Amino acid sequence: MSTPPSSEEPIPRFTIDLARPPRERYDEVVQVFGPRMRSLTGLFDSLLSMFIASTWLRQIVIGLSKVCLRRVYDDEENEEIKGISAASSVPLYLLVALNSLLDCLLGCTSGAVPVSLGKGSRRTSVETSTEQTRLLHFRALDWGMDELRDLLVVLEYVDSSSEYPNRVISRSITYAGFVGSLTMIRYVPGLSISLNQRPCHDCPSRNLRWHQLLVLFGKRRSIGSIVRSFLLHPSQQIGEVEDTTDSGSSNLVKQALILTLIPSAPCYLIICDGQEATVIVKDYITGSVQSTRGFIAQTNHDPENHENSMAQTHETSRRERRKVITSAFGVEGWIEESVDRLQCLQKKWDRLAQRAKSTASSSAKSSITERTLRKWLSEYPTLNECSHFTSILDPTTGNIQWLIRGPIDDP
Repeated sequence: MSTPPSSEEPIPRFTIDLARPPRERYDEVVQVFGPRMRSLTGLFDSLLSMFIASTWLRQIVIGLSKVCLRRVYDDEENEEIKGISAASSVPLYLLVALNSLLDCLLGCTSGAVPVSLGKGSRRTSVETSTEQTRLLHFRALDWGMDELRDLLVVLEYVDSSSEYPNRVISRSITYAGFVGSLTMIRYVPGLSISLNQRPCHDCPSRNLRWHQLLVLFGKRRSIGSIVRSFLLHPSQQIGEVEDTTDSGSSNLVKQALILTLIPSAPCYLIICDGQEATVIVKDYITGSVQSTRGFIAQTNHDPENHENSMAQTHETSRRERRKVITSAFGVEGWIEESVDRLQCLQKKWDRLAQRAKSTASSSAKSSITERTLRKWLSEYPTLNECSHFTSILDPTTGNIQWLIRGPIDDP
């Protein structure tokens, strides 16, 4: 039995060569993670127990899953999953379930912040030109399923048949066995994206449940597959919907608006190109887009709840936080827990922005250093007992600037 990694151990990186046959691309990942991936059987039962209390009914669902969960929507990803199943001896239905359900059960903190490229000793600085600062994308992923901590990987996609065979096209922070993406960054053109769970929805419940059933049966893309395709095959995603965006919008906003039209489970998508960032509040086939060239953050509640709740002080105990996140936000108090995480970052930014404003001209824009951002992301409750990792992405360079595992024990 493999030893679980410590919180100080780096998350391993693997190269995924898109020129290789899909069934062979993840062989190196399976060689390292095969024994740990076989624990997915117990994880699937734990997932079902969140929604189905009866043991015998869960057994019926598992039996039906073995028969019905045979593929995912995208042919390329489907071949990859079959290759992983064959090499790891993990049943195909478990991998299909992981790739179809994982993106609906995560608590997250994501956003973007202007970061000064100057000296790291200052806590704040004032922007005097666009070349001195750029937006960095931050992301913390929380989930109560501790078993998945052992499966964290960074995948670096290359195409050895291209003109630049060794150039990394995209990087994804994900889990072994999951071929979609929840956190991803692309080099050319520079873009980063992260996904947060949205526990509420605006569409009729029957429409959403039908969509989720189609995803499970491989008739529609999961949101994790959409995210991966958005960065690896952007023209394919845009071609699936009609472009009705405003010609006066920025390119980033146009891409965000197109994403709102693709059928998916409700979620929050945060995308950043280094100069601008957007938060997409995504419903089934609709959504809204908020864009900024400054600080923005999103947790797991809608923006209108920001205004209703920011005037109040929400403090969630560690025990309550674990209960909320472990239940996939299915218990009372999830809005308060999400607001608590958002307030923590927003108040830090507001204090530093006010300090910078008082010492500079009103037209100047405030920024922080990367060292300060790392400190913010390492502090409770942004980094908490349910955090699997926290990270900083630089879409301008296509690099993962900083990545650490979350604490295994309560901090």
